[in-house]
Order: sequence, then structure tokens, then C-alpha cells
Amino acid sequence: TTLANLGMAYNGQARWGEATDVCERALAILHELGDRHGEGMVLTSLGNAHEHLGAQEDACAHYDRALAIFRELEDHHGKVYTLARLGAVHGRRGDDVRAREAYIQALELLDPASEDYEQVQQWLEDLNP
Repeated sequence: TTLANLGMAYNGQARWGEATDVCERALAILHELGDRHGEGMVLTSLGNAHEHLGAQEDACAHYDRALAIFRELEDHHGKVYTLARLGAVHGRRGDDVRAREAYIQALELLDPASEDYEQVQQWLEDLNP
């Protein structure tokens, strides 16, 4: 929907508060329409906005909901992206165990020859032992 795109644009402009407002409205519409993929995408946008607003618990909740949808839809890219974001949020919260779990799950889905694999591997190595 246009609202979902606007929310992503606000995220891209670091307008986190506006992004959350618009994404919440988009999420309600997408849910009513039964657009599961759209819901997953908007939930990742909400997670991103909350992450930057410092609301890590809210970010995790949105990412967890998005991940469940992407798993249901077998959306490979959505799962990898969301797991990587969850790893980052858990790491910032000091929960290295959950961060490590998320990163490992993302790595299991990625091609070891890809740049994304190298990036997630680096994030995993950067965690406290």
C-alpha cells in the first residue's frame, strides 16, 4: 500500500516517529486485506523504527511477528533480513545468546559465498565470547 511505502520512506529519512505512525495504519489495512507478505514487510519497518527510537523490546516484538509470517510464507529473504535485525537488537540489549542464535539461523539460510554471509558472520564474531 501507499502507506507502507511511505513508512519505509520515513525510515529511510530517519523520521522514526512518523514511520511508526504510518506503518501502524498500513499494518491494520494490510491485515484487513489479508496481505501477509505486506504485513511482514511493514512489521520489519516498525521494528526498524522502534530500534532507532531505542524501544528495543518493541523492535523485537515486531521482528518476531515478521519472522513468523516470513516462515509461514517461506520467504527466504524476509527470514534472513529479520533474523539479522533480531541478532543486532539482542546484541545491543546484551543478550549475546539470543543474538548468536539469530545470526546462526540467518547464516544457515545464506550462501557461504555471498557478501551477506560474510557480513552476518562478522556480526556473529563481534559478539562477546
